[in-house]
Amino acid sequence: MIDIEVVDIKNINFDKLNHIFYYNNGTANPKRLPSVSEIIESNRFYKDLPKDVLEKSMEYGAYLHQDVKYFLDTNEIWSDRIKKI
Repeated sequence: MIDIEVVDIKNINFDKLNHIFYYNNGTANPKRLPSVSEIIESNRFYKDLPKDVLEKSMEYGAYLHQDVKYFLDTNEIWSDRIKKI
């Protein structure tokens, strides 16, 4: 059986520069969360894709996370695209 911890989304921070999620669990050391890429890679879903395709997908994912965070923080949909991929 898998042990799943339910967390408050507002306690999750995204380090865009390093593409890492952290969960502020109330201690001095926030818990590092696996990225979607790490989870997918661990299951070998993308093992045959070229590296440049994976990098482009990671960049797109970073912008998507930014848009989701904006919505969660403001309850508004971002009206302008920052960068078209």
